[in-house]
Amino acid sequence: SGKTLRKFALSRPDVVDRLQRSFVNVWLIGQHLPKLAAEATDPKLKRFYTILNENYKYPVDSVILTPDAEFVAHINVKDVIPLGDTAYTAFLLDTINELNLDE
Repeated sequence: SGKTLRKFALSRPDVVDRLQRSFVNVWLIGQHLPKLAAEATDPKLKRFYTILNENYKYPVDSVILTPDAEFVAHINVKDVIPLGDTAYTAFLLDTINELNLDE
């Protein structure tokens, strides 16, 4: 859950600092994504919601997009929790490093 992620990976100041420099955090309810995509009048928002909807996995998904809204990666909370607190941290930091977003 989000609570678990905040307790471990997001409690590390180094992780939070890197995320704040490289990403925008957005929480959306998955069941709302199809409607948001259908009703969006701005093409960029429509594309953003469509990408999120196409890659969403219940119940909580962490999705990483480029600044141009290109899908990069996602990980589901159900996949992370059994692996322990370091799995989500590794996912976030590996993605930042792969994209060279920390520069």
